[in-house]
This record gives sequence, C-alpha cells and structure tokens, in this order.
Amino acid sequence: MKNNYTYRSVNCRAKKDARNWRWKFWPFAKELKSSEPKSGQLERASFEEELFHLGESLIAEIVEKWKKLDMKLKPKFCEAKSEDIRADANLEKLTKEKEDSFHEYKAAKEKLNTFKPPPLDKSLEFILLFIIGISEFFINRMIFQQFGESEMATNILAAGIGFLLPILAYWFGYLLKQERRTTIDNIWLIVLPLGALGVLFVISEMRSVFFKATGIMNELHLDEANTNLSVWFYIINIGFFIGASVISFFAAHPEGDIYKQAKKIYKNTLKEFNQDEKEVKMAADEVERTDKDYQNIMHLRAKTHQKLLAEANSIKENTEWLMKSYKATNLAYRSDFPPCFKKELNAPEIPTELIVLDWHCEELDKNNMGTI
Repeated sequence: MKNNYTYRSVNCRAKKDARNWRWKFWPFAKELKSSEPKSGQLERASFEEELFHLGESLIAEIVEKWKKLDMKLKPKFCEAKSEDIRADANLEKLTKEKEDSFHEYKAAKEKLNTFKPPPLDKSLEFILLFIIGISEFFINRMIFQQFGESEMATNILAAGIGFLLPILAYWFGYLLKQERRTTIDNIWLIVLPLGALGVLFVISEMRSVFFKATGIMNELHLDEANTNLSVWFYIINIGFFIGASVISFFAAHPEGDIYKQAKKIYKNTLKEFNQDEKEVKMAADEVERTDKDYQNIMHLRAKTHQKLLAEANSIKENTEWLMKSYKATNLAYRSDFPPCFKKELNAPEIPTELIVLDWHCEELDKNNMGTI
C-alpha cells in the first residue's frame, strides 16, 4: 500500500477510537464521547471501512494499469502466437512434401538403376563429336582452298560439312543401337548414310566437272594426281562419318527413349527433392525465429502480469493486516466487545480479470474453428 497508513498510525487511531473520552481544547480537560465503534454497532467500523475502500481503490488502480499494458501486450502475443502456429504448419506441410519427393526420387533412382548405362558418357560423346566437326572444318577448308575456291565459299562449304556430317552420324549411330526400332527408324538407317555419301559424292563430282569445263586444270597446270584431291576429300569425310557414328553408337542406350525418360524423371525428382530440402531448412529457421519471438512476448506478458498481481496481493494482505491491527488494538483499550468485531473480517478482493491471465486469442480461435 501507499504510505497513507502505517502500523503505528493505525494503532494510534484504534486507541483514540476506543477511548470514551477526549481532551477538550479549553478549558483543557477530559470530556466524554462515544467509543468508535459503538457498543451495539453491527455495521463495520468507519475506519475499517476507510481502510477497506483505500485497499479496494489501490487494487482497482492496478487492474486499470494492467488493462492498459495488456492492450499492447496481448495483440503482440496473439500475433506472435499466430506466426508461430503458421510457421509450424508450414514446416509440417513442407516436411510432408519433402518426404513425398524423397520417395519419388528413390523410386526414380531405382528405376534408372535397372538400366545399364552406355559405355560412353554423353558429355564425352558431344566433346568428341565437336572435335570431329572442327577437324572436318579445317581439313575440308584446306582441300577446298586447293580447288581454288574463294575464301567465303571455302569457309561456308567447310563449315556446312563440319556441322552436317556429325549430326547425321549421331542419329545414324543412335538409331543403329536401338533394340526397338519402328519402320520409320529403319528407313532413316538407310537414308542417313546414303544421304551423307550422296552429299560428298555430289560435291566431289561437281568439282571435277567444274574443273574440266572451265579449263582450270590446264591453267593451273594440275596433273591427274592433283585431281585426286576429290577422292581424298571423299575418303576423309567418310572416315569422319564412320568415326562419329561409332562414338554415337557407344554413347547411345539400346532402349533410348525409355532410358531418356527414366533419366529425365530421375533428374527432375532429384531437383525437386533438393528444392524441398532447402525449403524445409528455411521453414525450420523460420520456426526457430517465430518460436523465440512467441516465447519472449509470452514471458514478458506473464512477468508483467505476475508483478502486478503480486502488488495487488500485497495491498490486500497489508489492508487485511492493518484492519486486524485496528481491531485488536481497539478491543485492547475498551471494556466491551462490539458486535461488528465478531463478524468475519471482510478484506478487499482481487478481481478475477487480474487473477486469471487470459491466453485466448479470439481471432485465432475463430480461424482455428473455421478450419475444423
């Protein structure tokens, strides 16, 4: 309680009220008065009533103080609680998705492992085919330069053959490796090598006819051996085509489409699983953060409430103690026993709204009921 009343001041008041006399100011002498409370008084003594109302008002002030503080603390608490629940639900959801994606990844991996991988890795295959294409470009460029063609035409023809032959060889080797081929696939197995041979043959023959028709052979004093460049052009490119086809054959899988599909599913499920794993980790970090915020605000609210409740209990106990002290001292200085002192002591009560800390969040409870 505030220092309005002390044990000494209450005892002095009790002695004063108990006496049936008082000092008269002038002339300075004793004069009779009624004791307080009166001998037959049934209602509580006026000073007891004063102490009671003082304690009650002080407790009411604490209740109002708690209400003002909790107007800020409870919304923060409910918000933190909502965030914590949302984070927990999100983590649970993502963990379930991660488990599902792991099972899908595991199934895709087991299916992929049923296929025997090709002897040659795909990356190495493309590197070798690229090297063959570059080699063809430079070799054919040297041969076309011997034909006396312009620089632009030489580069275009050499680049075209260096790009076209590896592509045709790739598909030829791939189709040749397949165990399950359709009629279309078999037709392509014939068309692809014939197409490559036909293109090389046409280029060689066109060069020979062009040289003879224009007389370049006589002007450049080329003999028959020089014209054999067309033959070497033909042989070298056929060799490159065969080499590229062999590379493609060993890098292909006998069940190409099924193997590609299984490998694609495996890569996709692995990617999805890794993504889910990252999301679960982020969600776990969020749960840790929201739980920390929730615990902090809950602790602050509970500590503030506990402190104010302790103050209210202290006021109640002090009020009760002072009322008992007043009663005991008053009875000690009088010969009678007023009926009001025989009644049970009525100390100020602490309101339930201060005793019980309300942890319910109405909006949150409504949302939870809406999801049931």
